[in-house]
Amino acid sequence: MTTEQLMQPRYKVIADYPNSPYGLNDVLTNKEVRFGMGRLMPEHYPAIFRKLEWWEERAVEDMPEWVKYDPLRFPQWEKIMKVAKWNGIGTFDFCGNTITVSYT
Repeated sequence: MTTEQLMQPRYKVIADYPNSPYGLNDVLTNKEVRFGMGRLMPEHYPAIFRKLEWWEERAVEDMPEWVKYDPLRFPQWEKIMKVAKWNGIGTFDFCGNTITVSYT
């Protein structure tokens, strides 16, 4: 996947609403969501849709091979690293250490 594809907003359906065409836990990639005959913006309904972080609900093969590590406490350590293994919870292994990915 490209960086642009990874950074597109995605939403997970966390609650049902009347006449919903979506099931619980569906991941939506559209900016607008169908609501009956109209459309709604998922970010306006946090009780129904949860915005996913860029790494959430992705297959391992969709994850990037390289990641920019940008530590908050030590910005001088910023570097681009090759991922050894994705752990599926927003962390990856690099040289025997588990590193948390950036949420932005």
